Amino acid sequence: MKKTAILFALLLSGAPFGGIGLGLNAADELPPELDSLLQVWSDDLRPIEDRFSTFDRMYSQFFEQYPAAMLRELEELRLKAEEFDRPFILYEAFIRKGGLLAYQGKNTEALRAYDEAERVAESLGDELRLGTVASNRGNSYAMSGQYLKATEQFTLALDHFRLVDSSEVPRMSEVTRSQQNVRMALGNVFVYIDDYDLGKSYYDAVWAELDAKNDERFRGLLAMNRAWCEHKLGNLERSAELYDLSLELFEEVNSGFYLAAAYANLAHLQMDLEKYSEAEKSARQGLLLHRKLGSTKDAIECQLLLATVESKTDAKSALRMAESMQDELLLVADNKMKSDFYELLYQTNRQLGNLEAALEMHEIYQVFSDSVQVLKNRNLVLRKAYEREVEYKLQTVEMKGRQERSELRIQQLQTVLWMILGFIVVVSFLVAVYLHERKKNLVRREELLAQIEGLRASQRQQLLVNEQSFEFDRSQLESSIGRALNDTDWKVLSILLNDPSITNAQIAEKAFKSVDGIGSSLRRMYGYFEVKETKYKKIALLHTAMRLSENKDHSKT
Repeated sequence: MKKTAILFALLLSGAPFGGIGLGLNAADELPPELDSLLQVWSDDLRPIEDRFSTFDRMYSQFFEQYPAAMLRELEELRLKAEEFDRPFILYEAFIRKGGLLAYQGKNTEALRAYDEAERVAESLGDELRLGTVASNRGNSYAMSGQYLKATEQFTLALDHFRLVDSSEVPRMSEVTRSQQNVRMALGNVFVYIDDYDLGKSYYDAVWAELDAKNDERFRGLLAMNRAWCEHKLGNLERSAELYDLSLELFEEVNSGFYLAAAYANLAHLQMDLEKYSEAEKSARQGLLLHRKLGSTKDAIECQLLLATVESKTDAKSALRMAESMQDELLLVADNKMKSDFYELLYQTNRQLGNLEAALEMHEIYQVFSDSVQVLKNRNLVLRKAYEREVEYKLQTVEMKGRQERSELRIQQLQTVLWMILGFIVVVSFLVAVYLHERKKNLVRREELLAQIEGLRASQRQQLLVNEQSFEFDRSQLESSIGRALNDTDWKVLSILLNDPSITNAQIAEKAFKSVDGIGSSLRRMYGYFEVKETKYKKIALLHTAMRLSENKDHSKT
């Protein structure tokens, strides 16, 4: 079983870089120190400033050990911040809540909390806080497999951080740390899409900037992610060294969540090294910690890992373990985990001679395996998109050369045609008119395509990787034309952005619409965008839409 267990550091503002530690079970009692801080925080007779200060100390000290309790108190913090009109504290309540929810795997709820934090940060005009929101939102997108959205948010975060006033010296160290976190997160995205060499280059660059004064959690997290990357690159000894370092750093700060993940990752490495006894111990450590965390899905993944380790020596025992977790696993598993689970059932049944059951499990495994392969193919597309981005300058030079050669060929063709005109007056006149219009249309087409490429290039300089070179601003477009675009119109514009020369039939196939429906949509948009072209209407439509969308960014600079 191979699970890409790369983790992100959430920027929890006043708190250290993310992590949520040991969860509070029903039978647990609060430690005296936490109980004492809770009493002070809850005392309505105390000055509110003392209570806010107490909450900050309580959260920073205990959010890793008691995340469930802290989530409850964060809601109370939100109410008090609104009651006393404290926007900075209100922002802290939302950003911290989002971070804890994200580490529990509740990314949808986390994104809602980040939206609220962004609303407050915008009202404050605080670029650092806006960058923090974008960074955390990118992490949630990445952890849910939405890598393009994640990259957009990371790029946005870096833009916000660059806008922080450098005269605010006390904040610049926080800006530097935040930028390092985002760069590590970008490395994580590349690792997720199987570009381990590029991911490693990001990790190594950030690691080279760190020193002993850096947050132990962040150094430990970066070491763990580097370890996974080295593992995938086949550098197993180096991977083991980095896991040892990450475990040491996490234990120093009692970072339960990261410890659990590090043990689970280490178990994968030990499996590949055929150290099955050690792999079992590491997987059990991860399982124990994830259960205390309340991280159900991660705990089940550790159980599945334990069963996989067991299958190396005792297929019958492994089969019992797998069957015992089946109901719970299928409730929370994604297709990758289901694929691993049914593969284990297939392998154990086959080893035990249960051929009928093995065949049934193999058929189910194949279904989920195919869906995982689709995801891998999509990731391959992302990698190719990045490679095209890197080659952009070379392509631009080549395109300029092709344009010059095309112009030369047109001039030569004109010379030949003018010679013919001397012999056949009427026919030559008609041919001349035809060629003149053809040339004008071709030049106009090349001009539009070149302008489209220029608009794309203006955004390429801002994006590190994207499947498209340009993205429309829907609100700007709709404001410019004075009407809303329906979903079909928006799909058609997005498809044209990828291929301006595409036919109506090809658009219909990609948009899952009829050819008549696509024709109707295009005719509407020709009117909306006042397209006057008679030949290359779709290209002109795309050019106009891109220009209107780009106007917003120009107005900001």
